[in-house]
Amino acid sequence: MWTLVTGGAKRLGAALCLALAEKGHSVVVHYNRSEKEALEVVEACQAQGSQAAAIQGDFSSVDSTKEFAQRYLEQFPETATLINNVG
Repeated sequence: MWTLVTGGAKRLGAALCLALAEKGHSVVVHYNRSEKEALEVVEACQAQGSQAAAIQGDFSSVDSTKEFAQRYLEQFPETATLINNVG
């Protein structure tokens, strides 16, 4: 089961991802423009022995948010938790 952390690439979102990974959760790190940082968080989570992946998504419009949700659910259908951290 996956946990999606929106805005997971930096600051509080990154800290949440790392804390979840430390507890053994599988984490999906959402980012909009911070791909490099998101991939660094993924690597740090994986170094703790947890599954982790990154996914890009733009939440600035209804259409782009719907597109993200569809793409996300295709890739990670077994998601149990959403942490809506995006600022």
